[in-house]
Amino acid sequence: MTPEEQAAIKEHLRQVAEILYKNTSSEELTSFENIELSIREHLQGEHLNFAVSTNA
Repeated sequence: MTPEEQAAIKEHLRQVAEILYKNTSSEELTSFENIELSIREHLQGEHLNFAVSTNA
């Protein structure tokens, strides 16, 4: 992976983190476990939406 690609990934991950943070309730941000579960829920929902739309 080139340094430019690594920088792009880092920036995109930062943007994803900001979006997930804005869409997560403060109650879910009280422990690492709750944060992980919340992220999984967000991403699994998006993954399922993506999988369905690409298979249609």
